[in-house]
Amino acid sequence: MKRENQNINLMTDFAFKRFFSTEPYKNNLIHFLNAVLPPYIGPVQDLTYLPTEQLGTSDTSKRLVFDVLCANPINDHIIVEMQKASQEFFKDRVIAYSSRHISESLEVGDRKYSFPKVITIVLVDFEIPELKGSDI
Repeated sequence: MKRENQNINLMTDFAFKRFFSTEPYKNNLIHFLNAVLPPYIGPVQDLTYLPTEQLGTSDTSKRLVFDVLCANPINDHIIVEMQKASQEFFKDRVIAYSSRHISESLEVGDRKYSFPKVITIVLVDFEIPELKGSDI
């Protein structure tokens, strides 16, 4: 029995996370990042996946769950988020996610504030009004 070609919609949460955030498919993420990031951080040779869930520092802090969170060998941290449906305050959410990751990376006693470079890539299937007409 001949098998028909099968397609997967990467704009679904399940497919996106499976295709980009699992170890067996790590090369997919590396190829994608190398299509986007070399002008900013150079080519990505390897990645380490980091835990995608960040709990808040208190009971009232919001829990964050990233689609993809990883680091390259020089400890640049890369967040990749995919959003299919438009959300009010989406830009603010992206800023909050990036900022939380930066602040959570500070270690006790570190007086230099030597946190990693954090790069956030957001793939959306809608227009963000605040960015309309920009080069971003």
